[in-house]
Amino acid sequence: MQNTKSFLDYFLYAAGVGLSLYLYFMVDAFWGIISIFSVTILLLIYLLFTTPGTLIRIKYPPLIKTLQKTNLITEQDLQTKINWPALKLHRALYEIAKTWNLCPLILLNKKQYFYISASIMEEIIPKVHEIFTVSSKASNIKIVRAQLVGQITKQYPFLTRQQVEIVVAHLQRQMEKFPKKWEQVCKNGSENNPKNKIKWINKLFS
Repeated sequence: MQNTKSFLDYFLYAAGVGLSLYLYFMVDAFWGIISIFSVTILLLIYLLFTTPGTLIRIKYPPLIKTLQKTNLITEQDLQTKINWPALKLHRALYEIAKTWNLCPLILLNKKQYFYISASIMEEIIPKVHEIFTVSSKASNIKIVRAQLVGQITKQYPFLTRQQVEIVVAHLQRQMEKFPKKWEQVCKNGSENNPKNKIKWINKLFS
């Protein structure tokens, strides 16, 4: 489907350029220039509205700006800053997460919105699985978790240690509380299908 869409995009653009050149050389130079200008404007408008995230940035500028400043914020603080109803806020956050393939984390009894790329989660999950499966002794858990957090923080320097600790702790809880769901995620997430991986990774946060 994606390949068909790309082919149609190139075909329509090539047809527009071809028509412009025909008008310029075979009919009238003036109309040829107008046609080239029109095709360029239409292409720019098309790219504006089809590039992932563009419409989101136009639709929710204050929310995007606030989330860019902090990756960890409570629902109450976010609502205070944005001054939106809860339902509108939840829909906007869901739309943003879906557009950029982000995984939301909801922790404890307070809703804390922390978004992390699904591709990074895809790399972190096997490490968490391996570390906590091998280290079954309770006395080693804290040491093992600290080592894992340090390793991930070093690998992804744009994530703070606090953020990594939140991710690892959440995944560890999911692994212990929902072993069947965890096995499904590890099994289905290993398939060579990006959309399927994201779908199963998000199951850990539902």
